[in-house]
Amino acid sequence: MFIDTHSHLYLGELQHHIPEAINHLREKNFSHTIQIGTSVETSEICINLAHTYDIVRATVGIHPCEAQDIPVEKIPEQIAALEKMIQDEKSYVVWLGEIGFDHYHLSKDKNEAEIQKARQIEWFHAQAELAKKCDLPVVIHTRNCPDITLTGLRKSGLQKFVIHCFSENWDFAEKIFAISEETKISFTGMLTYPRSTIIQEVAKKTPLNRMMIETDAPFLIPEDKKSEASYCEPAYSLSVYKKLCELREESPSTIEETLWKNSVHFFSLS
Repeated sequence: MFIDTHSHLYLGELQHHIPEAINHLREKNFSHTIQIGTSVETSEICINLAHTYDIVRATVGIHPCEAQDIPVEKIPEQIAALEKMIQDEKSYVVWLGEIGFDHYHLSKDKNEAEIQKARQIEWFHAQAELAKKCDLPVVIHTRNCPDITLTGLRKSGLQKFVIHCFSENWDFAEKIFAISEETKISFTGMLTYPRSTIIQEVAKKTPLNRMMIETDAPFLIPEDKKSEASYCEPAYSLSVYKKLCELREESPSTIEETLWKNSVHFFSLS
């Protein structure tokens, strides 16, 4: 049994094929897909998807690429909106996120980029405090700023979080694992790409109980699906699982069972 721990059914071409994607998950023996919010509005969409499909659970949060363009004066209002969703939808909201740091999508104007970086930090810590208050695990987005991410995580006091779409090296992974015994990393279709040798080395070295799988659909089509698909869908997490089986020494059944148990425990799924 499998769990796609991170995707966005409501984005891109995938949003026009949601029932089909859900059916594919059922056919491929998935117990859940976790739909990830990136703003107050998309968090509400994720919750609505969870109401519609029993296989779906939701997260709520403000992505750093959204947060960087929202004045910090809006933090109390938006945090209150996220907290209300968490309290009202406890059966469906299983973690907070995705939140974090992204220096890839900053403005090309240097002064504006510095403002955006500062906003990302403020929004991250506000949401980290909300996660601790509500006792929710957190999904972390990080791109092109590993040191900023490590500093933020250490300062936040967060203990139960996952680095989604892991794309860093083993040194970064070790530092993440050192923060807490409950931290995890999650691999996407990037793991399947021939050029992703650094990520593949991390997948070989990481203790099996510290990892999960995801798609980040509709993005990051796995290598074995590129010839047949124009967008990624949650069931393609199976391609990530198969790549892990190639890379690791454990049996496929052990990898499958451990990945599933990791996710069930992390999200407190029933």
